[in-house]
Amino acid sequence: MELNLPAGFPKPVALQEVPKGHSNYTWEDIKCMLVLLALYTVQGIPLGLRTALPLIIYDRVSYSQMAYLSCTALPFCLKLMWAPVVDVLYWRRLGKRKTWIIPIQIICAVLLLYGGFNNKMDRWVGQYGEPVDIFALTVYFTVLYMLMATQDIVVDAWALTILRPEMRMHTSTCNTAGQAIGINIAYMGFTTLNSREMRVYVDRVWGWIGWFFGVRSTDLIYEDEMELQPFVSLSGVTWIFGLITIIITIMMLKPAKMLAIALLTCNFFFVVENPAELQILEKGIHRDVFAAVTLLFVPIQIIFPPFVSHGKLTTISFKVTMGMHHSSASDILCKGLKIRLVTVVLYTGLVTVTGSFYAKESHSAFTSALFYTCFFSISVFRKVCELVVVVSFNGLFARVADPSVGGTYMTLLNTLSNVGEILPKMIGLWMIDVFSKAYGDGTDGLYLETLLCALGGVAFLPKFRSILTRIESFELSEWYLNKFADE
Repeated sequence: MELNLPAGFPKPVALQEVPKGHSNYTWEDIKCMLVLLALYTVQGIPLGLRTALPLIIYDRVSYSQMAYLSCTALPFCLKLMWAPVVDVLYWRRLGKRKTWIIPIQIICAVLLLYGGFNNKMDRWVGQYGEPVDIFALTVYFTVLYMLMATQDIVVDAWALTILRPEMRMHTSTCNTAGQAIGINIAYMGFTTLNSREMRVYVDRVWGWIGWFFGVRSTDLIYEDEMELQPFVSLSGVTWIFGLITIIITIMMLKPAKMLAIALLTCNFFFVVENPAELQILEKGIHRDVFAAVTLLFVPIQIIFPPFVSHGKLTTISFKVTMGMHHSSASDILCKGLKIRLVTVVLYTGLVTVTGSFYAKESHSAFTSALFYTCFFSISVFRKVCELVVVVSFNGLFARVADPSVGGTYMTLLNTLSNVGEILPKMIGLWMIDVFSKAYGDGTDGLYLETLLCALGGVAFLPKFRSILTRIESFELSEWYLNKFADE
């Protein structure tokens, strides 16, 4: 089978063998990883603001309205539509990646400043007693997510060329740790500054972050950029059709098909997580407590990814509880999914426990300590299991993607991952309202959804081991496009 590309279209690169063993880190390697870390951190800030919104408006909107707000993440599912354009259109003097990153960050800064101007965001979230403007919030954050989705395409592709082949395994570390830092900074700042104890309205937060984006974008002008492939004299349309051909060809690869199945289905067993979190808030726990959980989780998100990306964990507690020391990627993924299912069921149980705890006006010191210890432990462990799966998949993406079409290849894989993550969340929120109408009580609907998730997980998660083991067994040559190229 041959891949018929337009005349003059550069052929995919030959396979690059990754040196075995440990490689020496150079100052240039560290510098490149810091650049990627900074870019992913900036990218995570708007995502963190959107993530914090449900905690601000949960008592003013229905679950169905919350599901509509989840549609703001759709650009991460659809970004494959414009990934070919990002890969082929750029200004050579500025650089292939900086052509997109710098304008994106400037536009994002303007939008954030606009959201903070004249108390617009305050009014949208109902800070002054008005109804929450779901439509305005959805449109506003959809545009922000579209910008961040485009930047995600660019940075993922840049990571394949800015790092040496033997250093590409750190791409998932930079991605996960950087976005975690950005998301958590925005999430904690937004929820804390809107707490009862520290009432600072939303427009100020938006203004501070907008200025930060504007200043950060100017730093990139001085960053050197090296491209793997020179730009040839072809029309943009020819290039785009060539890359669409590559997308189709990638999806025809057997390992890509199997990976797509795993990415699109593995999160359907965890759809109850978001509704359970919102019901815990409704039962009385304050959003400041959620911000405290996030604060505890930040060091884990920064330190933990390197161990997972190497296929092993070295912390003793993780060795004992998860049994992943020197495990293969498929073992890590399978164990992470199974333990995450258990924590999701426990997390749903916290809804009842929280309701009983806050139903009483006073508690002993022991009871309070026991409740908050259980809440923090289950919450953090749930996020750790989720992190294991995300980092493992991101590491696999970076290892198998063909650098010559890195933006499109990485975007395709990340798009499949995002669809498999966002769609179940939307369905989970919508189904709570459906079950609530059937039973007349939202808690009953939550429990029914939890039961369905648990039964589905027990029935189907064992099948993932064989799928993931088969995916891991494919040679690198079976993922790359060079075997289809014209000789």
